[in-house]
Amino acid sequence: MHAYVVGEHGDSEVLPWFCAQVGGLARLTRAILGDEKGVYTVSIFTPEMEGVALSRPRILGAGGWRARCIPSWMLRSRLLCDKAHR
Repeated sequence: MHAYVVGEHGDSEVLPWFCAQVGGLARLTRAILGDEKGVYTVSIFTPEMEGVALSRPRILGAGGWRARCIPSWMLRSRLLCDKAHR
């Protein structure tokens, strides 16, 4: 099972269950071999943070991950956080 945790550790963290997914390696393999171009959360090394792998939503297809994907609820959360810190 995969689900996002939003917020800080402890009482302020929220689990948006509507984004939860059940799956595993077989699903990822099918997505790549079948060139599904579906959205899956995978861990990859991140160029802006040397030596660090982050789990992020990516579009997977025949060549591996093709593009970064940001869920709309994440964008809304980011906008609210940015507004709160101004």
